[in-house]
Parts: sequence; C-alpha cells; structure tokens
Amino acid sequence: MGKNIAEAYKVFGNPWLVGTETKVDPSSKFYGHKFYFFEKRRGAYDQQKLVGSSVDTSQGRPVYVEQYRTERVQPACQIGFWADKNTNIIDYYQVKGDCGWGGLGLGQTFR
Repeated sequence: MGKNIAEAYKVFGNPWLVGTETKVDPSSKFYGHKFYFFEKRRGAYDQQKLVGSSVDTSQGRPVYVEQYRTERVQPACQIGFWADKNTNIIDYYQVKGDCGWGGLGLGQTFR
C-alpha cells in the first residue's frame, strides 16, 4: 500500500481484470477507485484424492479398501489492488489462494 500501481505491473505482469469500483456505498472512500486483479500460477502437479472406501468380505475376512482418484492441481494466487483514480496510489489490497510461504500469503509473493 502507498505505492503506485505501476509497481504491481512490474512484479505481476498485466492484470486479468481492471475496472472501477461501484459496488460499495457512494460515500465510501473506495467508490470510484480503480481495481486491478492479477493472478500468478505455479507448476501444476498430480494429487491423489480419496473418493470412497468399503469393506471387502469376499475372502472370508474383512479387508478395508480405499478408492483414490488422481486430480491435476494448478496452484494459483490472486492479488487485488484498489488504487486512487487520480493518483494511482494503492489504498487497499487483498490476497487469495496459494500465495507466498505455505500458501498463507506471507513473505514474497512470486517475484
């Protein structure tokens, strides 16, 4: 916060969405601010997901059986900035998704 939105372009590239904030009360300081949404993706990977389980008794004794499915996971981090429409200075930001250390949004975010 407190930096020009141009700094965000240097770090995150082009935003996937730019617009003007009108979904807040007109008396809010954010009404009329420009918003910018950026997304960064990391390398995709496969992950095993438990989809069901059962007990098989066909061999005469109970055997616990689990069914898994392989899913492709694409981690992504979404960053939103709200900047003053006249000065382009960032007043507010939000971070969602798999961002920073452990996906907690801490530390550097995909520089």
